[in-house]
Amino acid sequence: MDRRSSALLALMLFVALEIAAIVLSGSRPGTGQGTLPSVLAFAGYAAGLVAAVLLLLPDRSGRGGPEGASRAPGGLLLGAVLVLLATEIVSMGDGEGGNIGLGLLRLACLVVVAVVAVRLVLGVAAVRRRRSS
Repeated sequence: MDRRSSALLALMLFVALEIAAIVLSGSRPGTGQGTLPSVLAFAGYAAGLVAAVLLLLPDRSGRGGPEGASRAPGGLLLGAVLVLLATEIVSMGDGEGGNIGLGLLRLACLVVVAVVAVRLVLGVAAVRRRRSS
């Protein structure tokens, strides 16, 4: 398995953990959240950081495309995950509830993650098609 496939797996784990944290958080009242949604979210951020680092590592196989082909999405993913992590930490101290600015920032970062994921899926699929033919 190459590093882009591993990064894609880590990114899918990030998505699954984030969805689980959001669903669990939404199913509980605001004052009774507990720590499980935060634990799931932070585990997701760890998986997202692993995906970003895997994309940032140089390709030593010699089979890949240009040197920066997956490094630029890796940098975008790293920035988006770090901003998501920062917004999570900031919102932990905010006991009042929603902050529309943080919500919009989180949405923008999640869009970046989605775009990187789609590019990664397309890239991995193209490499597999080339190898099979």
